[in-house]
Amino acid sequence: MQSARKPNLQPLSMLPMIAGVVDDQLASLQQQLDNLERAHARPGSMDDVTIDRVLLAFGETRDLLPVFARQLNHWRDSSPSAAQRDELDRLDRQLTKSRKALDAILALAPEIKTQTIESLIARSDAILGLEGVQGSGRFDG
Repeated sequence: MQSARKPNLQPLSMLPMIAGVVDDQLASLQQQLDNLERAHARPGSMDDVTIDRVLLAFGETRDLLPVFARQLNHWRDSSPSAAQRDELDRLDRQLTKSRKALDAILALAPEIKTQTIESLIARSDAILGLEGVQGSGRFDG
């Protein structure tokens, strides 16, 4: 039983199309990282469902990076021209940047999850309950 399907490796003629996918993916990752950094600075600005989606989607995206790397290595073994080798080198750098952005996203999202609107509301309820038990006087009528 094979645990992972073997990717369909594309011919070298598909290099421009794959380059566009890699470049667009990196731009999207950088934008998402910027969004998460802003949200991290604003507790309560995100909800649990959104963060769970981020973790799922970007975890899956991270799992696809080796497929792109394998494709680039396949093309390197197929006698690319000098210009194609330069493009493969550039795409390797783009994949490295993508990996770093994904790692940052996947590290930041769990931190934000502790500051979602739901966690702040739950924490507020717990603090209010504790104040009531301690008799802080805030609930005295």
